[in-house]
Amino acid sequence: MVWQLARRTSRPDADAEAADVRAYYRARLVREEHMLARVGIWYLAPLVPGLVLFMTAQAIVTGMATPLGLALYAGLPLLLFAGVWLLNHRAAAMLRAQIDRIDRAAAPIGDSE
Repeated sequence: MVWQLARRTSRPDADAEAADVRAYYRARLVREEHMLARVGIWYLAPLVPGLVLFMTAQAIVTGMATPLGLALYAGLPLLLFAGVWLLNHRAAAMLRAQIDRIDRAAAPIGDSE
């Protein structure tokens, strides 16, 4: 996850950012939106195998290795994962709206899109 976060948020060329501030800001927003929209793949998915193994072992040790017991043990982490996923998708939607505002502001006056 740390490698993915560093790779996805690495700094671009400093000369490029000085050339056109609006384009630079838009590119940074697009990059962040892309990262947030795919948080399930690069951030949450790598945690699932270890979490499943840990929760299954805990259910066996405590004697709750029934389907209901496993569901109870997995319920809270699943709710937490769902919350993280939803919050990140909400943030990505907000960034998309910001990108659209930048695009509309940059569009020529006579453009009918």
